[in-house]
Amino acid sequence: MIRRFNYTKRKKIVPSRVPVTLSLEEDGHYAFDVQVNLRGLNLPKDAKVFLEAYHAFSFMRFPLGEAGNITVPERRRLVEADRGAIPLFRLKVVEAGGSGKLLGLADKIVPQLSSDETTAQVDLLPVEFYDLGDEVWQLSLTGDRPVLMLNKKIPHIREISSADPLFISLVFPEVVRKILSRIIVEDDNTDPRYDESDWSSQWLRFVLKLPGIDLPPSGGGPLVREEKKDWIETVVRAFCNRWRTKEEFIRGSTTRNVLWSNP
Repeated sequence: MIRRFNYTKRKKIVPSRVPVTLSLEEDGHYAFDVQVNLRGLNLPKDAKVFLEAYHAFSFMRFPLGEAGNITVPERRRLVEADRGAIPLFRLKVVEAGGSGKLLGLADKIVPQLSSDETTAQVDLLPVEFYDLGDEVWQLSLTGDRPVLMLNKKIPHIREISSADPLFISLVFPEVVRKILSRIIVEDDNTDPRYDESDWSSQWLRFVLKLPGIDLPPSGGGPLVREEKKDWIETVVRAFCNRWRTKEEFIRGSTTRNVLWSNP
């Protein structure tokens, strides 16, 4: 198990103290709302508080007043991020007086979508839309968390990805396989308690809730590597069983056959 030591003595603020909600604006950009709970952390009341939104190469910072008097700004539109992109957030508490000393930090805050949004669950797998040429989807594992990228040139792709049983049954098992291969095989992260804000730990906790799934094997070497691959395939089978992907595929195919036979 990897242990982290805090030599700076700054306070780690858990993301649950800083819930962020996103709402989609008419121009395709998101706007955020935030609540900040710093009670009981013994931070100086005059410490400056900032909320930062970041995604790929975009970055925006919003002042939230002082630790003893949080004020949410009126302008909260994420105009620097790509339209439709869902950023992560971090909260910084900085010593007053211009020293720049970081007193508290909450990082990798995953926002929630407003209740009227119909998008895939943001916590584990945010969905973003790009021009992918002739490809329907890609899985990006190069940023701060996995992102399912869908081709925005396909009509109704947002609705298809969230409701079409054919799409869901064909795409999501492979997404799970790719993500777990990155976590277990490439990164050898097998501890679901490693970091509650780390996306790989979140995914491990998610799959360990599936029936019959135990902790993955850890370590290196050819034999363990094969054991890890077998564990991943067991998880994918449990995932397919839990969400009845075969039945969903048959249901979607039957619906399509009816439509095709009745022009």
